[in-house]
Amino acid sequence: MPRQTPSSTFPTTQTLAPNETAHLPSGSYEVWTVAGWHTHTLTFRRREKGQGVKGVVIVVPGNPGVIQYYETFMAEIVAESRGEVDVVAPQHLGHSTAISHDGVKYTLEDQIKHKVAFFDEVVRRYPAGTPIVLVGHSIGSYMAIQVLKARPKGVTKVIALFPTLQSMAVTPNGRSVGLLTMPILRQLAACAAGFMRTVLPATVFNYAVAAATGYTGRDLEITVQNFLYLASWEMAQVKELDTQTLEQHVDKIIFYYGQADGWCPMGHYEDMVRRFPNGEIYLCEDDVPHAFVVGFADVMGKKVGKWVQRVCSQQNTMN
Repeated sequence: MPRQTPSSTFPTTQTLAPNETAHLPSGSYEVWTVAGWHTHTLTFRRREKGQGVKGVVIVVPGNPGVIQYYETFMAEIVAESRGEVDVVAPQHLGHSTAISHDGVKYTLEDQIKHKVAFFDEVVRRYPAGTPIVLVGHSIGSYMAIQVLKARPKGVTKVIALFPTLQSMAVTPNGRSVGLLTMPILRQLAACAAGFMRTVLPATVFNYAVAAATGYTGRDLEITVQNFLYLASWEMAQVKELDTQTLEQHVDKIIFYYGQADGWCPMGHYEDMVRRFPNGEIYLCEDDVPHAFVVGFADVMGKKVGKWVQRVCSQQNTMN
């Protein structure tokens, strides 16, 4: 499988205004080599020298997998955890302007293999027994649960936010996006995004992109074909709920659903509660949208930070 090569460009964005993020810790962008893949990685590390961390959080983004949108969310997790955990996030293969992918497109299975390899790299970098929590968003929840399936003894907990775990093609958003995942329309969409950027003022372009996708910025334009290509695999692969895996590991998963989510509607939440009555399954009461990283990153970061602190404290007590 072709590998990616790093470039020198590291774009950054914030999902909140600067004055709203002044109290938050700052992260850094790095290129990690993960099983031969150069991986654009956002990291928030404990700053105090000589002190170990109480846990590591791996954030697995949705699609598009643009980690810049998760800066505020990750920083809030660190702040809520009193700086006692490290938080890292890998960009999906082919979804970064910081890494040249030479036109290579990656399937959902490729992305899952990459996340398993990234998990292994985190295990290698931290002391044995360090609690590791996977936080997946949207299709990132599906990937995170596949990592749990592959590494059941190593994963402490999975937190699945607005998880797309079943019937993606027949959800309201799946029906809307489905046509765009066809090869010719993927190319047309990418060309249209490039054309719009050249003829529209930056503010107008960003508004149009945000209105259509819930995201903003240049990275989305660059990766639109890869985003739609991955979406095509999601539609084809994420159909039946993997009940066998969930039954085996439901005690290691926190599920968090939205009340008005076009990717995982209420029926998915109700189905999960019916199948797993003793599971830790929540329904959002804060009107947070599926694409929470735009406008609600602080709300979700605080919520997830509390869960992470609880999980890591329990695990460290057991150790």
